[in-house]
Parts: sequence; C-alpha cells; structure tokens
Amino acid sequence: MDDFSGQLDNCLSFLEFALHKGLSELQQFHQDVLYLYQIIYSDDSDGETSSNMSLAKWGELSDYDKFKFMLKGVKEENVNERLRNRAIPFMHGKLHMVSLSGDISLLDSANQNIEKSFLVRWLTETALVNKLNICLVVIEEGCRNFQSNAYFKSDVEAIDCALQCIYLSTVTDRWSTMASILSKLPPLHGTTIQIVNLERRLRLAEGHIEAGRLLAFYQVPKPLNFFVEAESDEKGVKQIIRLILSKFIRRQPSRSDSEWATMWRDMQYLREKAFPFLDLEYILVEFCRGLLKAGKFSLARNYLKGTSSVSLASEKAESLVIQAARDYFFSASSLSCSEIWNARECLNLYPNSANVKAEADIIDALTVKLPNLGVNILPMQFRQIKDPMEIVKMAITSPTGAYFHVDELIEVARLLGLRSANEIAAVEEAIAREAAVSGDLQYIYYFFLLSTCHSYPYIIRAYFIFFVYIYT
Repeated sequence: MDDFSGQLDNCLSFLEFALHKGLSELQQFHQDVLYLYQIIYSDDSDGETSSNMSLAKWGELSDYDKFKFMLKGVKEENVNERLRNRAIPFMHGKLHMVSLSGDISLLDSANQNIEKSFLVRWLTETALVNKLNICLVVIEEGCRNFQSNAYFKSDVEAIDCALQCIYLSTVTDRWSTMASILSKLPPLHGTTIQIVNLERRLRLAEGHIEAGRLLAFYQVPKPLNFFVEAESDEKGVKQIIRLILSKFIRRQPSRSDSEWATMWRDMQYLREKAFPFLDLEYILVEFCRGLLKAGKFSLARNYLKGTSSVSLASEKAESLVIQAARDYFFSASSLSCSEIWNARECLNLYPNSANVKAEADIIDALTVKLPNLGVNILPMQFRQIKDPMEIVKMAITSPTGAYFHVDELIEVARLLGLRSANEIAAVEEAIAREAAVSGDLQYIYYFFLLSTCHSYPYIIRAYFIFFVYIYT
C-alpha cells in the first residue's frame, strides 16, 4: 500500500483496524509505522530526507538506525524536543523489549555489565564529528532530573557518557564547551570502586581540559585525547615543551619578566595535570634555556639558583650557561655584533667558574687579542679549527710581523687553552722559527739566550734552524 500509493496514513489506519480485530502480533509493527508517520508529517523534520524514507526501507533499518533517523538534522535549539517527543520513548520501548528477551551483554567504557543505550551511542558519535554543543545541551538536560526525563539510567551512565564525548572530540578550540559539559554533571555519592574510578577520571579530565587550554594559548594545540597516551610518547612531549618555549621567545614584542613568571607557573601546571611523568628538573632546565635564548639574563640568574619546588646542581647550571654562550657566539656574523655581547652576558652569570672563565678567555682572544695582532677569525671559522696552535701560528706568520709581540702571542695561546710549559715552549719555538725565516738576528739572539737560561730545547732547535738558514 505504501509503495503504490505513498499514503502512509492509510497504512496506519489499516494496521489500527487489524489491532481492533484482535491481531495483537501487529502491535510492534504498528508502533514502528506510527514512528515513521510522526517523522514524515512532523513540522520539525527534514522534509527532503523524510520523504525519501519508505515503509519498506524503514523496516530494514536496525533499531539504532531508526533512533538516529529520528534525530537526523537536529540542532541545539530543537534536539531536546525531538528526544523527548520521539527518540527517548522509542529507545525505552526497544530496550524494554530487548531486556525481556534477555539479549543484553554489552559493556560500557567503564567495563560494567550494563547495556549501552542508544542515546549514549548517538552522543559519542555526535562527539566524533565534533558537535560538542549538541552534546552539551543534551547532557545538561539529561542531568536535570534522572527520574523525569529518562535520558540516562543513572548518574554513572551520564558521567561516563560525558567523559567519552569530550575525549572522542578532536577539536582544539572548544575547551570552554568541554568544561561546561563537566560542570553540568551531577555529584557522585558512594565509595564503590566504580564511583572512585569515575571521580578519578573526572579530576583527570578537568586537568586535561585546562592543560589543553594552555597548549592552545601557547600555540601548540592538541586534542583532549592526546593527553591519554602522552606518557607513552615522552620524547614527543618533551619536543612540545621545547616548541612552546621556542614560540614564546619569538613572539613580538619580547615577553616581560611577569609574563615569563606566569609561563613558569603554567609549565608547572602542565606537568602536574597532564605530564606528571616529566621530571620537574627537566622543566626548569628547559625554562632556563629559554630565558637565556631570550636574553633574559638577570631573570635567568634567579631561576638558575632554583625555585621553591626544585633546584639545579651547579654543574648543570654552568653547563646551561656555557651552551647558551656558545650558541650565541657561534651564530655571530661578525666580531662586533650583538651575539658576542650576549655570549659575554651569559658567561657573566658564573664569573667564578673555571669552565666559564675558559669560555670567556676564548671569546676575548678572538674578539680582542687576535684582531690587535692583525688576525680576524669569525666564530664559525674558529669552530672548524681543531688545534688552537694553528691559530697561534696564523698570528705569528701574519704580514704585520706579529712575532715581535712575544708577550701578546703567549697570552693569546694561554687564552686559547695552551697553558702547559711544553705548550708555551712550542709557541716560543714557532716565534723563533718565524724570526729565523724573516732573518731577524736580534730576535734569534734573544730567543737563544732565553733557551739557554730556561733549557728550552724547542728554541735551541730554532736557533740551529736559523744557523743553517744564514749559511746556506
């Protein structure tokens, strides 16, 4: 009748007549046709979609697909009306029939032996397509009064459903909506394992939402379900921490001290609520590294000393300072650019450290002493030279006749790390050799006397080199 006439109301009348005659077996079929009739002829239905649904197609749909069809095209403003008038009664009717048959063995996400309702399933699918606003209005309405609206069987089902929805969503800009969903949930009462686990999951979700809000603020957005598996990807989480700091440093205008202080609190909160597997010392190390890269040297001095919750060993603090200074120094494009000044400012944070002083000596040698001797070596060039003696020899053999300046050359050698007696003697030998090659009798005689006084075999060899040179 429906296929040939398209008059569903006639089909309904025919079924009602059969029921009136005592054919009770058609009761369920009559109810299904009635639901389809309500969908097609209701004012709030999607006319194009509902008109394409024949009775035959309707009969082929599963009960859950019929439930979904009843809610097709709903919006925030009409979803609860559609649920109350049509979908919820249909759901309870079907669940009642299934429960009577004893065919229920589904498990929910909390692993409890209760059936998963059509509404919970539909809400989770709605969350998967990121329609969290619809989830919000349904959950809010469903939690108003469990007895009157019958959306959820219990507060446990409502809370578990809400948690599934927010974690299934992949959006990274709806943190307020997620927080609102949790705020609409009823309080839990009891001390059973199920209740305790739900309370723990709620607290965890609240922390994850705030952590997600922070990541979005610092321009590294992640969906909520990222936090669930974060511990299994510690390397990736550490990269996120470094990326947050890198983006924060590059923001213009540069960040104020108060903004850096706020960021430190946010980093601690992120660790506490989302990344408890990260060591707090690691967070402080990366934060101090960021301060040094940003040129916040006085502020870095305070944090390098430690905070009320964590402290740094002096060796680690010195290592951070040295590495930051090297990064500045080796990125310098000239010997007078700002990176050189920044490198020195870094090293000034630990002026009494022997390791830090050695780094400062190298900078002094390359930026002051060597240019005075007519040798200009850029930091990147210096980085490629393995033996400091090569640099000393460059100064000795420079066209300006730098070998005349013995004391200055020896000082450069010391600044570059050549401090032992043998190393200094090798420098003096190189100076003597250059004097010999240049035919400088006065300097050769000076070095010969020096070698006999101090028993320096290197300089004595240089003298004989000169002797052979003038007689050949």
